[in-house]
Amino acid sequence: YEALISEFTAHDTQTIRDRDTTEDVSIPGIVSTCKEITTKRGDRMAYLSLEDTKGTVEVIVFPDLYGKTQAMIKGNKPLVFQGTVEKNEDGSVKIKAKNLLLLEDIAKELRQRAKVTIECDAFPLDELKRLRDLLISLRGNAKVSLEFLHNGERRLLTLPQVKVDPSRLDTLYKHFAAGIRYEVTDALLS
Repeated sequence: YEALISEFTAHDTQTIRDRDTTEDVSIPGIVSTCKEITTKRGDRMAYLSLEDTKGTVEVIVFPDLYGKTQAMIKGNKPLVFQGTVEKNEDGSVKIKAKNLLLLEDIAKELRQRAKVTIECDAFPLDELKRLRDLLISLRGNAKVSLEFLHNGERRLLTLPQVKVDPSRLDTLYKHFAAGIRYEVTDALLS
């Protein structure tokens, strides 16, 4: 489980202290305290303490994001905050949250594998470059392999540098008329 998460998150409460203030980070942890405030415009936002195994860090969640994620924040489940590091003059660090995800959802997505099957008799080979470009544009966390079918033979090609968002793979059917299909599996179940 931790190995899967480390693929997605490279930061913790200690390593973010070394990051540039303009750099985006993803950091997993558990919300230990949540202080809600009301802005001058009457919107609710929050200042959180996010804990991991190495310490704590303050996370600022502005009204737009807080309104959408308040239930997750108060749900006592491990979360991953994505945002920008802000360093204060005293050396303390805060994260201005841009996005928030449940850790279990990320783990599930990281386990997913996408297999794109190409029937060589029906799929124009000169379209492979366009297929590659499309797969690259569908950025996500699921690993991808291509399966080529030709005269009853199967060849599998793993694309280690390409990871896709499986929920967007239906785009393949909009760009290619025939000779292509895909399936998404969970690596733990296959």
